[in-house]
Amino acid sequence: MDMKKTNMESFVEYVQKNGPLPASDIDKIFKKHNELFLRAHSRGLGIRRYVVSAPRKLGKMATWYYAPGQEAALKERVISLVKGLKNLS
Repeated sequence: MDMKKTNMESFVEYVQKNGPLPASDIDKIFKKHNELFLRAHSRGLGIRRYVVSAPRKLGKMATWYYAPGQEAALKERVISLVKGLKNLS
């Protein structure tokens, strides 16, 4: 029997395999990423969200989705993004 994955399951799997990812990247594949995150989080599926403290400057790059174990990569990518912004200023 071939069971088709739900959109939420696909979202969780995608973040686990490719994360951490900014909302701008997730939005290209999952238009309702916020809703999917909230459902996955309420069901305890291990997806987390981080919002950078200067969201206006970053737009959709301010919100990041990640899975447990991806914290170091998240920190590295956010620091790189912020440094890049400072260089542009």
